[in-house]
Amino acid sequence: MIPEGLLRDRVERLAKNIYRAYRDSGELTIIVIMNSAFRFFTDLLHFLNKASEHEAGRLKIRPFFVKVTTQHLDQAVVDFDQVQVPVTEEQVKGRNVLIVEDIFDSGTTIIKTRDVLMKQGLASLKVCTLFHKKNVKNLKHKYVADFVGFLIPDVFVIGYGMDYNEYYRDLNHLCVINQAGIEQFK
Repeated sequence: MIPEGLLRDRVERLAKNIYRAYRDSGELTIIVIMNSAFRFFTDLLHFLNKASEHEAGRLKIRPFFVKVTTQHLDQAVVDFDQVQVPVTEEQVKGRNVLIVEDIFDSGTTIIKTRDVLMKQGLASLKVCTLFHKKNVKNLKHKYVADFVGFLIPDVFVIGYGMDYNEYYRDLNHLCVINQAGIEQFK
């Protein structure tokens, strides 16, 4: 669906936009929603550092990695009754925070994580997602992230860190899994 080169170009553009938004503050706390955002975050961090190379002061990044959802086959299994983002108030209070998520599908993960973090006394909170699915599920939130890489159709995607039943994270491109792939890796 999206080749590696185009992915990297878009991540670099996102990094430049994020850098411009936060360069005057000098510091940014990033909450990375794992597992599948690891690839996106790694590239994003590389390009954030590259964007600040020519500036007098480097943007200081404080990353925290949190696991908010689990996935079983192609259905998201999310229990948000007791959402806990494993970051203490002391770590984020008064700070600029950016949530980094790979894909905005139903919106539940980002919205719930955002709501939990908003109670921590942040200076600011923004969201960056590489992929925003155009579907009916996420229309109920009427929300679009502050930084969006691609709008994609409502199909099950794999690669670039995203998996199907823990397979395909290692693909360099964003791909659509076909029925044969689904059957083989159930």
